[in-house]
Amino acid sequence: MTEAKSVIFTADDFGASAEVNAGILRAHRQGVLRGASLMVAASARDAAAAAARDCPGLDVGLHLVVCKGQSVLAPARLGGLVDSAGRFVENPLQGGMRYFFNRRLRTSLADECRAQIELHLKLVGYLNHIDGHLNFHVHPVINDILLDLAGSIVCLVSGCRASRCLRRSRSRTTTRRASWSRRLSFARSPGGRGER
Repeated sequence: MTEAKSVIFTADDFGASAEVNAGILRAHRQGVLRGASLMVAASARDAAAAAARDCPGLDVGLHLVVCKGQSVLAPARLGGLVDSAGRFVENPLQGGMRYFFNRRLRTSLADECRAQIELHLKLVGYLNHIDGHLNFHVHPVINDILLDLAGSIVCLVSGCRASRCLRRSRSRTTTRRASWSRRLSFARSPGGRGER
C-alpha cells in the first residue's frame, strides 16, 4: 500500500517589496502557499504585516536577516556588525566567515536577532517559525544564538507553535543544549494558529 504524500510550500522575503508581497498573497489565496517568512526591516514590511493579519490561514514566521539586508537596531548599537547605514555585509561567504571568526560580533548578533524577533511579534502578533535569509539560520553561530534565545522566545510567544532549527549530531549544540533545541522545535499543538 502506498502512503499518501503532500507538499507544503512556504515563501521567503515577505516584505521585501510590493511585488514580492503580491506574489505571496496571490499564491496563498489560490491555495498554493501555506506560509511565508517576513523580513522585518525590509521596505514593504508594514504592508506585508497588515496582509498577514488579514489572511489568518497564512502562517507567517520571521525571515531573520544578517546578510544582504538592513538591521533593525541602529548601527551605533551593533558595534561594527553593520555599516553606518545599518546594512549587513552583501557577500554571504564573507559574512559567514566574519560571524564565525570574529567573536566580538556575537553579542551584537544576538541583540539584533532578539530585536528582529520582538519586532516581528509587534508587527504580526504571533511567531510560527524562524528561518534565515540565505539560510543563515543554519550557520553555527546564528543557530547557537537562536538556541540560546529559545527560552526567552517561548516566554515571549505563548502562541508560537513551531520553529526550524539545525541539530548537529554529536556536536556540543545537540548534547549541551538539547533542552533548548526541544523548546525551539516543539510540535504544533491543537487549537493554536499553527494547527493543521
